[in-house]
Amino acid sequence: MKKLLTTNQICCLIMLVTISNKLLVLPALMYQNVGVDAIWVVVLKLILALVVFWVFALIATKFPNKTLEDILVPYIGKFFYGLLLLLFGVFYFLKTALTLVEGEMFLRETIYVDLTSELYAIPTFVVAGYFIYKGINTIGRTNETLIKIILWGVFLTILLTLPNLQLETLLPMFTSSADDFTRAFSYISMWFGNYFVIFLFLGKIQMREHFISQVIKSYVKSAILVIIFFAVYYAVFGTSSPMHNYAISDVVTLTPQLSSLIKIDWFTVIFYSFALIMQVILQLYMVFYCLKWILKIQHTKLTVSIFIGLLALMYLIMPYSVQHIITFCSETIGFYCFLLNLIFPILITIIYLVKRKLEKNREGEKVYGGTLEKE
Repeated sequence: MKKLLTTNQICCLIMLVTISNKLLVLPALMYQNVGVDAIWVVVLKLILALVVFWVFALIATKFPNKTLEDILVPYIGKFFYGLLLLLFGVFYFLKTALTLVEGEMFLRETIYVDLTSELYAIPTFVVAGYFIYKGINTIGRTNETLIKIILWGVFLTILLTLPNLQLETLLPMFTSSADDFTRAFSYISMWFGNYFVIFLFLGKIQMREHFISQVIKSYVKSAILVIIFFAVYYAVFGTSSPMHNYAISDVVTLTPQLSSLIKIDWFTVIFYSFALIMQVILQLYMVFYCLKWILKIQHTKLTVSIFIGLLALMYLIMPYSVQHIITFCSETIGFYCFLLNLIFPILITIIYLVKRKLEKNREGEKVYGGTLEKE
């Protein structure tokens, strides 16, 4: 089977899905529910993701030539595999809509007040269509370059805000009720649900030595950056946190010392726009993959063009506001997103354990049979 992604590229994709979509609306949204305890909700979410990515790395090393389809279909059948792809296709369609409206809101607020949906959506979908047609190898190589800009951008943003931190605003912690904490944990699943993206690349990776440790290290670096950013954001804004829906930009432009710097907001706009567009590309690639498998269509310029054209049209005529989409993705389907994103890791883990037990039983039978023969 042709290998499509290097180890470094898969690690860079993991870092992308860990950081993107979490540094705009999410910090303000979470503060409304649990205050500064949002930091610990994020920590728990990221620990859960750590376990999931460890499972991915383990399965990738144990079944280096098997795709997700190869692993699951023999056990659950093509019908249920297709049903799961349908659910995830819908999930990533909604996640793409969420990413797009956040990105449009971000750009309209920071650099272009009169930005129209057409001017924003059409170039974005055209670029996404190009990358979808070229395939995951092109996506992986492009992200491998851009992720360095994104990571350094977040890191430098944090450094710029250090003089403005008011650490007392982080206290007291653990004041939220268990019910509020659980609800917040469930509501934000759409922003953290990127496990399936990585599992889809099983069997398509050129793995180097110490693959598992490289995956874990890459994830931990980006996860720590996200946790620190949330702490910095709440330390800068305190009780006014719910008012700042453009977190990565506001921590730079709405503090006295930094706001005096000319065009400092362009810095954050540029690097975080890279993160948003790469996430849109990756998510639409997932939607197209699911649709392609279910409908048995070919990966051609025509099918990609029709796919992109229909989605662009749907986005432009979408009657819902940004707030409607955010509310729907959090309060309405947040819990279902949480359950959905555990399906593949749990299924694959169970299959791995069953296969491992069967292999041990067969080895035991061989040893036992050989002993009997000698006797």
